[in-house]
Amino acid sequence: GCLPQGEPSASGGTPPVSHPAESGGTLPAEDGEEMRAVWLSYVELNRLLSVDTVEAVQAALDEVMDNCVSYGVNAVMFHVRANSDAYYASSLFGPAAAAAPWLDAGFDPLAYAVQAAHSRGLELHAWVNPYRVGAKEENKRCDDVFSRTVGDAPVWYYVPSSASVQKLILDGIRELLRYDIDGVQFDDYFYPTEDEAFDQQAYEAYCAQAQKSGTALSRSDWRLANINAMVSLVYQTVKAENKTVVFGISPQGNFSNNQ
Repeated sequence: GCLPQGEPSASGGTPPVSHPAESGGTLPAEDGEEMRAVWLSYVELNRLLSVDTVEAVQAALDEVMDNCVSYGVNAVMFHVRANSDAYYASSLFGPAAAAAPWLDAGFDPLAYAVQAAHSRGLELHAWVNPYRVGAKEENKRCDDVFSRTVGDAPVWYYVPSSASVQKLILDGIRELLRYDIDGVQFDDYFYPTEDEAFDQQAYEAYCAQAQKSGTALSRSDWRLANINAMVSLVYQTVKAENKTVVFGISPQGNFSNNQ
């Protein structure tokens, strides 16, 4: 099953509840303007958070938002969870290493980023990698994981067919919706391989049950159905919690692969 880490400490701060453009601007979703977004990845966040004071972190995030405005960007995709670790106050996922000292000090990077974006008329979307655990197995919050060897080291993923994994993902989305975010965006939401039979036991268990009614899917179609179910449940969860929040999935950076 999935293992909660404990309640977020008072150090996590309180997510903002007001919405948004305190500067008087309008958000893209409000006026039909096209979305021009920048993806602020965990790699960049690690750099921005590698400073000495809370004020320096605030200044770094403010500079990002100011740059977005100057370049005509109107939405920021903030990488809240890249490898089953959190850049916000979470009761489900352990803190990302770069965010941990600030959360312990009472500063929540996501809460501040939302406020900084909205005060400039920018949307702020929470960017999530739902299945990735990464190179550190200890980041897993659920026992249903598998690994693939990439280079010389294992990289860990959650098992998409697992009910416990689906619950963890949905609970994580509900947690993010406590913040005044404008959207949830997924990336790497698929099986990382088609060939390896890491889920052989789960697939055989599915077949044993499904064949009773003669409706067993091929492994490929079964995997696709697992992903479709997760995406559908996340969409329903987002809309049930807040109808104004959007849910989307990132296209690949290589546009030729998006056909």
